[in-house]
Amino acid sequence: MQHRPADVDIGGLPRAPFLTPEWAAALEDDRQRGAAELTPRESEALRLYAMGLPLKSVARRIGIASETAKEYLEVADTGS
Repeated sequence: MQHRPADVDIGGLPRAPFLTPEWAAALEDDRQRGAAELTPRESEALRLYAMGLPLKSVARRIGIASETAKEYLEVADTGS
């Protein structure tokens, strides 16, 4: 996901979260099922990605490999 420079606050983070309809649905489904289904790290990866950070940046932020970050997002998307 990309965001326009006008939408970026100091520090490089978006001012407001941006969610695609698919990710918004994944978050809503998680709320309906109960947040216990995602680990804290999966939830953090999803939160950062939903804010518009690229996958590599999400991985760097939480100290994991890009492939692991991708797996976390797949778990959030599929619920398994």
